[in-house]
Amino acid sequence: MIEQRGGPDRFTVDARTGLVLPGSDGLPEMTLQCCLSESTEPTNVCLIDVGSRLHTEELMRQVYSGVGRSDLSSWGGALRLHPHGAEFAARRRFPTALLSALRAIIGQPRLCLLYQQAAASESQSPESGPQEAASVSGALRRFRVTCSRAIGVRILQVRRTADRALIVVQPTIVVTRTAWVPEPGPATNIPANPYVYKIFRTQ
Repeated sequence: MIEQRGGPDRFTVDARTGLVLPGSDGLPEMTLQCCLSESTEPTNVCLIDVGSRLHTEELMRQVYSGVGRSDLSSWGGALRLHPHGAEFAARRRFPTALLSALRAIIGQPRLCLLYQQAAASESQSPESGPQEAASVSGALRRFRVTCSRAIGVRILQVRRTADRALIVVQPTIVVTRTAWVPEPGPATNIPANPYVYKIFRTQ
């Protein structure tokens, strides 16, 4: 939906202050529906394990600061998403403590992964890192997702209802020095990513 530009346009971001304000800016928005309980109702977003083991404290750190080098040790230091996708452990339930971290980064660009399919499982599954397995106490309703693309989003609003959180996002561009950007073209069969740009330092 967010790539098809089918959402409403109710918010704008002040380029000077970074504040989110009511108004139109030509960028469509999408509402992510996050489950705060063990409900089985469908949602359109989940948490994936990129070195966090889906622990709340580690997830909050990644929201604030991004994924670090130590998080990527199981992937050889870089998260390379190829067209065929990479598989991750995931869960639908969002810890309520994570909402404060998401509110703290309103207006800031972040990378998110699109997941294309999920193999549902009510049992605890191995962690997503290759050749790594661990268990987390509690019934977290883990399953696995396949991710093949990263997109840039900007959080505009975080609202909580009785058992859900509604997160309004819009597409944006993320410019970073640390992104792994494959060379697009016929030789690699990889399309260019319109959301992620890597900058290089020159002398």
